[in-house]
Amino acid sequence: MVVTPPNLFDAAAQCLDCTGVDAKLAATHAAAQAFAAGRLGCAGAAPPQAIRAPGRPPRPRLVPPR
Repeated sequence: MVVTPPNLFDAAAQCLDCTGVDAKLAATHAAAQAFAAGRLGCAGAAPPQAIRAPGRPPRPRLVPPR
């Protein structure tokens, strides 16, 4: 279960910070649903922080071609 932060900026940061594909998709879907339902907004939120490097999965182990 993904817990969506109470404001749009924190929800976006949570989506960007995810490193796994499934986690990133789940967080993004949850944030989109919360936004569509009116549960995410900018009112009362601290100013957004600069965008950091997004979370990425670890590099796969490379193997020689067959």
